[in-house]
Amino acid sequence: MSSNGFEIPIRLDRKPSYYQLGFSVITHCLALVASIYSSGLPLIVKLVLIILIGISFVYQARAIITNLPVWVCYKNGEWLLQSESGSEVWQLVAVQSVTPWFATFQLRNSANRKIDVLVVRDQVDDQTYRRLRVYLKLAQVEAAIPGDTI
Repeated sequence: MSSNGFEIPIRLDRKPSYYQLGFSVITHCLALVASIYSSGLPLIVKLVLIILIGISFVYQARAIITNLPVWVCYKNGEWLLQSESGSEVWQLVAVQSVTPWFATFQLRNSANRKIDVLVVRDQVDDQTYRRLRVYLKLAQVEAAIPGDTI
C-alpha cells in the first residue's frame, strides 16, 4: 500500500519554461538599457557590452528551450537522469530553495560531479510540482535533523 503517493517515483518531464524565458528577457533588456544609458563609457565599450549581452541572451534562451533531460526521483533520494546519451544515477545533496514558483536543489553523481537543478512551476504539471515540493521540503527537514526520521 502506498502512503499518499510517496512510493511512486516523481518523473520530471520538463518542458520549456516561459516564466524563466520571460525573466531572462527582462533582465537582459534591463542590462541593455543600463549599458546604453551609462554615461562616461566610450562608444566602443557600449557596443561590446551590447554584443555580449545579446550573446548571453541567445545562450540562455537556447539552454531554457532545448534538450531538457528527464529526471526521475525515487524514495531513497536517488535521482535517475535520462538523456539521449543514456541513464545515470545521482544523489540529492542539498535543497537550496522551495517556493510556490520554483524549486532548486543540488545533485551529485558517483564521480562527485555536482549540478544545480532548477524546476520552474510551468515546466511540469501541477500534481508533479506539488509532489516535488513536498518531497524536497521533507528532505530539508531530514537534513536539518540528522538521525531523526519523519
